[in-house]
Amino acid sequence: MLEDFPLLPYVRPVYNGTWPSPRGEPGAVRVQYIGGYPVTALAAAKTITAITAATPGVCTSVAHGFADGDLILLDIAGMTELDGALYRVYAKSTDTFQLANLSNNGAISTAAFTAFTSGTAQRVAVAVPEIVIEAIIVLVGHWTNFQSRIEGGNFITRVPLAVEQMLDSEKVWAVA
Repeated sequence: MLEDFPLLPYVRPVYNGTWPSPRGEPGAVRVQYIGGYPVTALAAAKTITAITAATPGVCTSVAHGFADGDLILLDIAGMTELDGALYRVYAKSTDTFQLANLSNNGAISTAAFTAFTSGTAQRVAVAVPEIVIEAIIVLVGHWTNFQSRIEGGNFITRVPLAVEQMLDSEKVWAVA
């Protein structure tokens, strides 16, 4: 299951796409992050015996041992919309839990998903490099300093040069 998850961050240049350039130049090369970081299993995968097609969707896994907020990687057959993705455990009980997105802001709906057949959930950790965490802190500080402009209806699209330079070491250019 983990061996199928992308391990290296990489970016792809996007030409004439809709994603805005940080500097807004017409026809500029834009960078789109499309990769991930190493995922480490923290426990053995637990068998999921059912996932309801409902709002919210409820997963059944006898004595799963997950805690609310745990990061889990799903390996699902049938309900392919969930397969291979990371979720947070939400509203868990002894034998059931709901899935939340990574922001952990409430359970997701599985009402429109295909029927569940079988699957597993494995508690994992994602190793985000310290430089990326520092870049996020700098960026949040930048947004906080310009909060009055944002609240006034102006959008800040430029990423501070310091953040760009911090993230340069994490970019691996791929030819599409």
